[in-house]
Amino acid sequence: MSTRSGVSRILRDDQNRTTVILITAIVVATVVLGVLFPGFLSPFNLSSIAVQTAVISLIAFGMTGVIIVRGIDLSVGSSLALASVVGASVLTATSSAPLTVLTILATAIAVAAFNGFLISVLRVNAFMATLGMFALARGAAISISGGNAVPVTDPALLFLGRESILGIPVSVLVTLLVLVAFWFLLRRTLLGRWFFAVGGNENAAVASGVPTKTVTLLAFVLVGVVVGLGALLTIGRTGSAQPMAGLGLEFSAITAAVIGGASLAGGRGSMVSTFLGSIFVGLLSSGLSFAGVDQSMIYVSTGLLTVLAVIVSQREVLREIRENGRFMANSLRSRSFRKQHATGGAARPVPGRLDVVNVRKVFSGVEALKGVSFDLVPGEIVALMGENGAGKSTLVKVLAGNHQPTTGHIAIDGSPVTLAGPEDARKLGIAVIHQHFSLVPELDVAQNMFLGQELRLGRFGPLRRRAMRKATQELLVELEMPFNAGDTVSSLSVGHRQMIEIVRAVREDAWLVIMDEPTSALSSRERDHLYELIERLKARNTAILYISHKMDEIYHLCSRAVVMRDGLVVGAPSLADTDSAALVSMMVGRELAEMSYSPTGEPGAPLVVIDSIADGRRLNDASLVVRSGEVVGLVGLMGSGRTELIQAIAGLNKPTEGTVEVFDRPVERRSLNELSIDGLAYVPEDRHHDGIFPEMSVAENMSLLWLRRNAPMGLLPQRAERDLVAEMKSRLSVRPDDPAIRIKNLSGGNQQKVVLGKWLALDPRLILLDDPTRGVDVGAKAEIHALIADFTAKGAGVVVTSSEIPEVLALADRVIVLRDGVTVAEHPGGVTEERVMQDAFGEEGERLVAEVIQADEKESK
Repeated sequence: MSTRSGVSRILRDDQNRTTVILITAIVVATVVLGVLFPGFLSPFNLSSIAVQTAVISLIAFGMTGVIIVRGIDLSVGSSLALASVVGASVLTATSSAPLTVLTILATAIAVAAFNGFLISVLRVNAFMATLGMFALARGAAISISGGNAVPVTDPALLFLGRESILGIPVSVLVTLLVLVAFWFLLRRTLLGRWFFAVGGNENAAVASGVPTKTVTLLAFVLVGVVVGLGALLTIGRTGSAQPMAGLGLEFSAITAAVIGGASLAGGRGSMVSTFLGSIFVGLLSSGLSFAGVDQSMIYVSTGLLTVLAVIVSQREVLREIRENGRFMANSLRSRSFRKQHATGGAARPVPGRLDVVNVRKVFSGVEALKGVSFDLVPGEIVALMGENGAGKSTLVKVLAGNHQPTTGHIAIDGSPVTLAGPEDARKLGIAVIHQHFSLVPELDVAQNMFLGQELRLGRFGPLRRRAMRKATQELLVELEMPFNAGDTVSSLSVGHRQMIEIVRAVREDAWLVIMDEPTSALSSRERDHLYELIERLKARNTAILYISHKMDEIYHLCSRAVVMRDGLVVGAPSLADTDSAALVSMMVGRELAEMSYSPTGEPGAPLVVIDSIADGRRLNDASLVVRSGEVVGLVGLMGSGRTELIQAIAGLNKPTEGTVEVFDRPVERRSLNELSIDGLAYVPEDRHHDGIFPEMSVAENMSLLWLRRNAPMGLLPQRAERDLVAEMKSRLSVRPDDPAIRIKNLSGGNQQKVVLGKWLALDPRLILLDDPTRGVDVGAKAEIHALIADFTAKGAGVVVTSSEIPEVLALADRVIVLRDGVTVAEHPGGVTEERVMQDAFGEEGERLVAEVIQADEKESK
C-alpha cells in the first residue's frame, strides 16, 4: 500500500510524469521500429542515431535553461555556423588546434552574451533580439566563408566527431558529461534554483533580492557554451566548417525541450526529460527515414509530435481539453433544461431559489468539498465565510460552471441543473465577480459591457455601436453610476472597474451575483459606492453571495452567513443573532483574541531614518524613523504613498530628493539583495505578483533567501534545507503538510505564511510588511499578528501598512499618517481611527468624520 502511495505521489508531479511517459515512448518506439525494420537496431544505426542526436541534445540543454528563465534563443543554429566558420578561418591562418577551440567557444559565447545583454539589461524582447541575431550571425558566416565550406583536417578536431572511447562515440560522451553538468546546475546549486525563480515570477524574484539580470545573462552564456561544443562536434563529424550548418537546429532544440516538459511560460523544465525528448525525436526521424518517408514529411511529423507533446506532457493543457470535453458532454445532457429556461430575448424570470445539495468535489484523491448543502433566495445578501482552504473557492467554481461536482447537484426551483461551463451558468443567471477583473482596459465601458455578446445588424453585419452605448448609458443612469458608457476603462479607478463588472452582470439579467473579496483593493470612498450599488441590486430582487474576510462588511451588508470549515458547511446563522466572536469561532474551530493595541517595551536604536524624501511620483515630503523593538504603522488613503515609502526603505524606489538610511548607511547605492544580507525583510503587497513562485514547491519558496547565506560555494545543503523548511512550516502552521506541493495549490493564507517564512528564515532585524493580511482569513490573520508581536519581542523593528486602518492601529506603537506623499502627522499607539482619518483626509477630514459619527449615532438610535 505504501509503495503504491509513493508511486502515486511521484506521478502526481508533472515533470516526473513526463519523464515516465518519454521513457515508455522510447521503449515502445524502439521495439516497434526494431520489429518493422530488422536493420534498425544494428550497432551501426544506433551509433548513427546517437551521433546525430548529440548536437541536438547539447543545444537543447542550453535552450531548456533559457526557456526556464522565460526566454528563447532562435539564433543557436546561426551562431553555431558563425563559430564554426570563424574557428576554421583561425585554423587555416595559424594551424593551432587549441587556439581554434578557444576561438569557436569564445565566438559562440560572445554571440549568446550579446543576446543576453539585449534581453536582460536593455529589456529587448527575447524573440525579437534572437531573431535579429539569427539573420545577423548567418549573414556573417556566409560573408566570412564566401558561402563555401572551409575544410578542416586537424586530427584533434576530427577526433571529437569521429572517434570512440570504449566503443562509445566521443560526441555521445561529451553530451552525457554536459547533461550531468546541467542537471547538477539546475538541481543542486543556488544558481539553478534562481533560474526557476526568475522564470516562474520575475517580479517576485526582484522582490526577493535575486539578481535577475545576472541570472538571465548567465542562462544565455550557457547557451553559448553548448553552441560552441556543438560547433566542435559538427566540424569533427563533417570535416569542414559550413556556413549553412545548424539550419533548423533551433527548431529541433525547442522541440526536444518542449517534449521534455519545459514550459514556454517559464519556470519549468528538466534536463533529463529534454535529453529523453532528443532521443525520441532522433528515433522518430531515423524510423521514418528507414520507412522511406520524404524529408518534408519528417518535418511535418516532428511538428505534429511537438503539438502532441504539449497536449500530453503539459498538464494544464490536457486538463483544459479534458474539462472542455466534459463540458460538451454535460451540455448535451442539460440542453433540455436550457430550452425550458430560454426566454427568447425577453427578461429572464427570476427563480424562486437555488439549492446546493450535498455537493462533493474530489481532486486527485483530495476531497475539497465534503457534502456541501445550503440555499439562496432572491433579494438576500448571504456571506460565504471560512478560513483560506475551507473550500470557498472550489464551491464558487462549481456554482460558476468551472468545475462539476463529483457527487451531489445544484437545483434551481427544485429542478437539478448541470452547469457544463461558465456559459451555462451565465444563461441561467449566475454571475461571478472575481478579484481579478475580466475587463479590457483599452476598450470603453460600453464595449466591455457587451464583450462577446455584441449587438449586430443581422448575424454577420456591422456592430450596432450606438445601440450598445445607449443601452449601457441607460443602465448606468438607472444604477446611478459615476461614469459614462464612453469612458475608457483604463482611465477609471479600481473601484469603478469593480462596478463595471457588477453592472455587466445586471445587463446579463443575472439574478445571482457572487462577489469574491470585492473591496480588497478599494479606497474607503469606493467601498461606500460599492455598498450603495449592492443595496440597489438587492432592491432589484438580486441574490448576492458575498465572500469577504472583513467582519464590518459582513455585518453591514449581509443578513445571514454560510460558514465553511474543512470542506463542510458548519453553520448558516442569522447575523442578527450571532456576534463576530461566535462567527469566528465557527470558522476556525477555536476562539481568537480580539484585536486591540497592547503597549510594548521601550524601543531601541534607530534602524531607519528617512528625511524629507520625494520620488517624482507619489512621494513629495515623507519622513520616518523606525527603531528596534517597535511597530510603526503607515496610514493613508489609497495613493497616499504608503507602498512607495516602504519600497524606498527596501531600495526598490530610489528617491530623487532627501535621504534614506537603513542600519546607519545610505540606501542610495544598495540593492534589496544587499539590504537583506544586512537583516532587512520585505513582504510585498501583492503576493501573487511579487511574493510567490507558483511553479516551485512550498519548500523551494520558503528556503530561497536562506540558501543565499547557507549554500557553500553555491551548492544546496539538502539536509539542512529540509530541516529549515520543517521548522518554518511547523512554526507558521502551513497547511497542507507536504513541502513538495506546488505553492500555487495552497490557499491564500498559507501562501502568505510561506512568503513570511521565506524572510523569517533570515532572522531579520527590520521587517517591512505591506498589507500582509490582504485576502487572508481571520485565523491566518491572528497568526500573522502573533508573529509580528514575536518579532518586536526579539528586538526587530517592523513597518506595517494595511488596507484596514483598525488593524494598523491595533498593531502599531507609533502611527505615521501620509497624505499625497507627505508625512502629515505622527501619533502614539492607541490613537483613535477618527483622529487618524481626520489627518488622512486633510481639511475636509473633521467635517467628514463628524458626519460619519453623526450617521452612526442616528442609526444606533
